Amino acid sequence: INEDSQMTQKRHIGVFVCGPKPLVKELQCLCIKINDHYSSTNRVHFYLNKENF
Repeated sequence: INEDSQMTQKRHIGVFVCGPKPLVKELQCLCIKINDHYSSTNRVHFYLNKENF
């Protein structure tokens, strides 16, 4: 993830999800985990965006 963000020079990445609640919760946990891991380097931040139909 860090390498990808360096290649694209993007620091803010939106994660879009439309699906069942367990999937949304898992992706939310992963975004938080990755953001916490990279918070010291300040290189990339993931934002979870969910849609309901």
